[in-house]
Amino acid sequence: MLQSVVALKKGFDMLELEDEKYSVELTKICKAVPSESDWGYAVALSPILHYFFDATVNIYGSKYVTGNTYMKEIFGVGWMIMKMDTMGDEYKKAMAEKMKLKFYKYWGNFDNTNMLIYVAAVLDPRYKLRWVKWMIQGTYPIYEASSLISKITDALDRLFKYYTSLQSQESVGSKGNANSGSDHSKNNAKSHSLIDGMFDDVVESEESDLSKSEVEYYLDDIREDRKIPSFDILYSWKTTRSKYKVLSLMVRDMLAIPVSIVASESAFSAGSRVLDRFCSSLTPKVVEALICTQDWYCDNDEDLKIEEMVAELEYIESDFMEEHEDEWGHQDTSLESFVLFAIFLLTVGNMVYQT
Repeated sequence: MLQSVVALKKGFDMLELEDEKYSVELTKICKAVPSESDWGYAVALSPILHYFFDATVNIYGSKYVTGNTYMKEIFGVGWMIMKMDTMGDEYKKAMAEKMKLKFYKYWGNFDNTNMLIYVAAVLDPRYKLRWVKWMIQGTYPIYEASSLISKITDALDRLFKYYTSLQSQESVGSKGNANSGSDHSKNNAKSHSLIDGMFDDVVESEESDLSKSEVEYYLDDIREDRKIPSFDILYSWKTTRSKYKVLSLMVRDMLAIPVSIVASESAFSAGSRVLDRFCSSLTPKVVEALICTQDWYCDNDEDLKIEEMVAELEYIESDFMEEHEDEWGHQDTSLESFVLFAIFLLTVGNMVYQT
């Protein structure tokens, strides 16, 4: 809205000069015609609010993974607030002070923060631990930053040990199945030459002191180019999972977790989220069926207009309830169950017809 009105500022100025009723009519809606200081605030706030808008859209996305970029978006907002505080504009500085208090209310005490937020950023091949340390050191004081970094490395090590144990259990099971192989493989193992065995012993003894874990190899590896807009973290780990077997399992589980299930348009909504009878009366089986149906419907690469569908279903429900209210009266629970089932059948039929 601010971007649109700033672009039309000259038009409003001309309208004020040529139309006498402009000021009168606008005063009825607002207290006064926008002054030059008001336009200045709009110009100054537009890029700041645009940063919040971009961060909100990126965090609340549903068609791509978000766990690896959550730290970047949140800490980016914090850095933007700190930058506002250093500007010469007194209005921005006063606003930044209030925003800083709100930011540090949630992110100042990192003891209550889930460490997976930082571990997911470390497992992004574009950032890794070096980038995470740099962001933390630029946000917190030295003592707090070093403490948080220690917590992150400890969480990463414990997760790696846990997934290593899981992989060991899987490998033991696969070895048990491999023991039933043919005698030909056993004969090949026995034919291993003496010279090759001696060479392997020498290599193992030389590399024993220089052995590194899979995590250390990953962190020392070259980072991916952050300037590539089409970078796909899932494809990147898919191509390197043979190299980082344990870490790829960690990434598979962590990136499957959505950062938030709140719609982006509801993130800054001041309205309360109310569960009406239509939503609160859905049974787990019906919810599962609706989610599966929506997933199947989304397979045709068409946008699912949920808002229109919900409005249509609520209209059908209210119309049905009014028509049979006198007839069924107190049988409210069974009626709702029947209505929900009928609505579900109508929804599925409509989806099948459209596909």
